[in-house]
Amino acid sequence: MTIFGESAGSASVTFLPLIEGSEGLFKRCIAQSANIAYCDTMEHGIHVTQSFLSVTGCQTMDELMELTTEEIIDAYLKAAAIDGNCLLGAANFPLLDGITLPEDRAVMYEMWGDEKRSKIDLLIGSNQDEIRYFLPLEGGEEAFANTLSWIAKRDRAMLNDQEKVMYDEFMNTLANESELSRLEQYCNDINFRAGNTNIAIRHSAAGGNTYMYFIKKPVTTPYLGVMHAAELPYLFDTPSTDPMGSGEIVSAEDCEFRHVIKEMWTNFARTGNPSTDKYEWKKFSGDDRQTMVFDDDIGMQKDIFGRREDLMMSWAERLGNGSSKRVC
Repeated sequence: MTIFGESAGSASVTFLPLIEGSEGLFKRCIAQSANIAYCDTMEHGIHVTQSFLSVTGCQTMDELMELTTEEIIDAYLKAAAIDGNCLLGAANFPLLDGITLPEDRAVMYEMWGDEKRSKIDLLIGSNQDEIRYFLPLEGGEEAFANTLSWIAKRDRAMLNDQEKVMYDEFMNTLANESELSRLEQYCNDINFRAGNTNIAIRHSAAGGNTYMYFIKKPVTTPYLGVMHAAELPYLFDTPSTDPMGSGEIVSAEDCEFRHVIKEMWTNFARTGNPSTDKYEWKKFSGDDRQTMVFDDDIGMQKDIFGRREDLMMSWAERLGNGSSKRVC
């Protein structure tokens, strides 16, 4: 079968083929945005559980089962605040338990480059302004900027001396952009792009059929750009309401992207090749990093992030995504 998902669904798509016993179940995978970076240590999983239990006052599963849905949601939000997490308290991720998933995140990247996973066709990619999805959820531009700054500073503090030099070089590649734009690009990369590219490089090197995409247009809401999940209304032909709260229906316009994304995804599920009669989608490799770019013009581009992507991959594999790195 072909499995595909976006955000948490995309992360699941990259986790499932790694689980023992899954061999032969998945013929093709489409991962839209998130990836195996979205996981957590057992240590932090226990910490989150303890925070949740302390809020509920429960000690057993039977007691938890007696809570209403409203009580569970309320407790989760309070526990997330206690945990000091950012971006909506997204404190729950698959755990590196050494049973379902390896204890070492790096091992999962290696697994995407082994013979078993190379038999799975992979289509993977991200959007230009992924992280701006969280802007309205963070309460506005200032709070959003503060959160991103906190993430970047926290991440740098966790790096070794060599990685800190590479971090600074990464930021210097964005020297001509505003401070907020630099922070956004850092968080886009650490949360989405670096992990996707790492997987794609390993998968293609093992002989897998690998296809990469990057979405720069269409913009659903100008203030938020091509944010996380922006492609979904076009993929499923469903209108989307302005996430800034205006009540306006956005992304309902007819455009080339609306038609081509459905055809490409369908072709990939059917044949393992997302190309159409109009657009040839070349396979990705670590050498030239061929990427289908959806912009005013749709077409293939090589190595669209250059040195910047290689710099981040050196520490992104170890640290994981920007929302799950917390100090207990």
